[in-house]
Amino acid sequence: MALYSPKTEKIPAPSEHSGVVVITIPSGRKYSIHSHLLAHHSEYFRQLLNGIFEGVIEHTLSSYSQATEEGIEAFMKWIYERSSTCQTDIKNEEYLWYDHHMDGELLSKSWLFSEYIGALGFREEIIQALDDGHPLDLDTIREVWSLIPSESLLLPIMFDRLCWLERNESLDDTRADLVDFPPDLALEVLECFPFDTEAEFNLQDYLED
Repeated sequence: MALYSPKTEKIPAPSEHSGVVVITIPSGRKYSIHSHLLAHHSEYFRQLLNGIFEGVIEHTLSSYSQATEEGIEAFMKWIYERSSTCQTDIKNEEYLWYDHHMDGELLSKSWLFSEYIGALGFREEIIQALDDGHPLDLDTIREVWSLIPSESLLLPIMFDRLCWLERNESLDDTRADLVDFPPDLALEVLECFPFDTEAEFNLQDYLED
């Protein structure tokens, strides 16, 4: 059976005849998702399933995946909202996949989860959510920075945002803000001082083609 390709295949609809993947996240909670939908939207699960979309497959995600209950539930909503049976009910791309109470930290962890499982579409929409009322503030960057893998595309976003937040601060104030940040990050930010006070930060610039 050919693998699904998000770029060429129509988004499949949920089916009672499809297999499911029972995913256990680090908290121990389990979630069941139709396997063919996972394969369509996630490179990680596409390789894991390797064209097998029948029966029940159990899979445990490591803590490295940053899979939180909020993040995987948002991912599941996002998947099923895009299934072909739901498309006619969605107008103007106003999706309800994420809980508006999710703060910048939870959305950032959801980004890391989407990056881990190779769900580009979900990652793009997290950027939209961060850009729509969930600002990346100093506290969020401080809490999330140590969780970000060195190869993550979230690193430059966080770094640029941090420099932008400090653009109008004095050197002493910037040093004070960076006290609780990792020393290597603080040093790298200070090396950029003075910042361009006219610089703009637009999360839309980080959307991938």
